[in-house]
Amino acid sequence: RKRLWLLIAKHTIESQSDTQQAMHILKECPLLKIEDILPFFRDFVTIDDFKTKIVESLEEYDAKIDKLKAQMDEHTHSAKDIHKEIEQLQERKFTVPSSEVCALSGRPILSGPFYVFPSNYVYLADELTAHVLPHLDEKKQARVEELQVWLTSTDTPAADRLVYQAEFDNLIAAECPLTGNIMIESIDRSLVSPAELQRQAATWA
Repeated sequence: RKRLWLLIAKHTIESQSDTQQAMHILKECPLLKIEDILPFFRDFVTIDDFKTKIVESLEEYDAKIDKLKAQMDEHTHSAKDIHKEIEQLQERKFTVPSSEVCALSGRPILSGPFYVFPSNYVYLADELTAHVLPHLDEKKQARVEELQVWLTSTDTPAADRLVYQAEFDNLIAAECPLTGNIMIESIDRSLVSPAELQRQAATWA
């Protein structure tokens, strides 16, 4: 639509050189701005004919710039808040009793590496991985398996191991599985899988 109005404006200006008619076109089509039609005028056209529209256009740009600055300030403030929260979480400490057990398997938590969540649930690393992995998409599942290979390899440099471990944690321990989205999504799922239901039905016949 804007392109059509530009063609109309170009034809009107080049054939008539009528600034008033050009101003009328700008009023008729809000999509056009004064800067869109200025190239169609000849060099000898005085700026006085467009002074009002130029001022309006500059004021509009100033308003947009002010709005963008406000948005940038808001995003900067939000980023600072998030960074502060991350620092607070990194400094947060948890005390885990030696008698604590894995929330998924009931195994003693000191029997292997474990994760502690702000929800106070504690999970053995292997149990958490096995529980969360099926809920990830195929790409993330493949990445987790790849990271596991590198993390268990004795040939992986220590510096790389830290990077891989951080990525692995972000995939597996992004949230507590018993209080996060995994638990919410499981509400709509059947307690018995279709295959298990079919197997049990066969025993009833």
